Amino acid sequence: MMKTRVKIAVNNPIWDSILRTALLRKVDRRLLTDERLSVLELGCGRGGSTKIMLELLPHSFITATDVDDRQIYLAERRIKSKRVEFMVEHAAETSFDDETFDLVTGFNLLHHVPDWHKSLAESARVLKPGGRLVVTGITDRGLKNGWFRDFVAPKAVLTTDDVIQEATRHGLALRENLGNPLYMRLIFQRVPLRPTPKIISL
Repeated sequence: MMKTRVKIAVNNPIWDSILRTALLRKVDRRLLTDERLSVLELGCGRGGSTKIMLELLPHSFITATDVDDRQIYLAERRIKSKRVEFMVEHAAETSFDDETFDLVTGFNLLHHVPDWHKSLAESARVLKPGGRLVVTGITDRGLKNGWFRDFVAPKAVLTTDDVIQEATRHGLALRENLGNPLYMRLIFQRVPLRPTPKIISL
């Protein structure tokens, strides 16, 4: 769970503008679609990114989750839509069935999750074959400034390569890297498993 000072910062309306114009820049164009997708958002907070996705995905249903029940309460009060359901869930251990979602997102999430590698494994588990995972977040270089790092108080400090390597271990192929050394913007796709060849005895 994030520190109170960080929660105050991201619950400020200015944060929504930062999300749209800076942090989700480039990624938003990749998400835009008229398809009917089942979407899982991990770490939705008070719903800033949820609101953006409702606009980008006008025919999709979003299951927006956060480990903090207070943030879920704020999101539910803020967003009234039949296309979204808010739930308290831990990103590293959700209650969803295998291969449930077409799209999973984790915006600015992984540095708040101590067992972040389990979150990637969980994302891969609940994705349908061919489904996409979008990950954004601050890199180790982005947290290099001591004051900023103390303010954010990350539970994990990650490089882009850390995330790519761990995602690959769980059958997620990198499709696009839209980030920079300070901030990662990664789009993965779950690689469909190849059928095991049948052994014919002679």
